[in-house]
Amino acid sequence: LRMGPPHLDPFYYPCGHISFEPNEFGAIAFEARHQDQLILSAAQLYLNREIWGFNTISLSPELAKSRGRPLGIPTLTVEQTYAVMLRQYLSFMNGKLGAPPPYRIEAGASGITGYFILMPNNFSDDAWGPILQDVSWSGILTSLDATAVDATLLKIFDAFFDAAACKRPEGLYGFPGATPGAVPR
Repeated sequence: LRMGPPHLDPFYYPCGHISFEPNEFGAIAFEARHQDQLILSAAQLYLNREIWGFNTISLSPELAKSRGRPLGIPTLTVEQTYAVMLRQYLSFMNGKLGAPPPYRIEAGASGITGYFILMPNNFSDDAWGPILQDVSWSGILTSLDATAVDATLLKIFDAFFDAAACKRPEGLYGFPGATPGAVPR
């Protein structure tokens, strides 16, 4: 789990200090606020070779309040996290675990009803929504080709906007770019 490349990182970009521990389900890579005994983000590798990632940082109500912002989905942070971490997990599955595609991908966010989609400053309204339901997307990825991964990511990103009854602007953050495999910027 910790020996790279690739090693398994928690589901957050950019990731800080990572801890690795075996557990009854397999092993977990996590970032924590140890003084509070609070896991902030993690990737659990199960014995059946499934990887489940989660993060409590990007959509944290406490973080939004501390920054004087509405509860919302910080679109750039969320899209960068998904773009970087999905590719890393696919590389880990294929290279480290020797488990080639196809892969079932499930992505989303729960407990976010009433949050807003937080947009960059170049949009007239910086908060779209509110979000009317949890975000959920699932599908099968049959290839590790960068174009196929980008198409999967775009469907995940669209699911966040769909939950707020909005359409994701084409090319938001330069994604998908002219060169497949780019990270939203």
